[in-house]
Amino acid sequence: MKKNDIALFQTLSKTRDFIKSIQQLSWNITQFDKKFSLEKATPNTYSELLQAYLNFVSDIVTLGNRANQLLEDTPVNRSVNKKNDNKVDLH
Repeated sequence: MKKNDIALFQTLSKTRDFIKSIQQLSWNITQFDKKFSLEKATPNTYSELLQAYLNFVSDIVTLGNRANQLLEDTPVNRSVNKKNDNKVDLH
């Protein structure tokens, strides 16, 4: 493998791991919602549910920060153009 290929593979692996983190968080939220449905909540559990949802929001913010760092650190970032809609164009 060439040096560029190794760097690209490492970036690809980190990106996939990041995407899997998003998938895991989504699964965690789904499982939580199945177990502790908002529709079945009672007023005495609202505070605890709110805290749990705020914890998920905190995790989302952390993932957003990781996404920004990943975009900044990627070796192919020189050829990546961010469009106005925040999508990444690798062409």
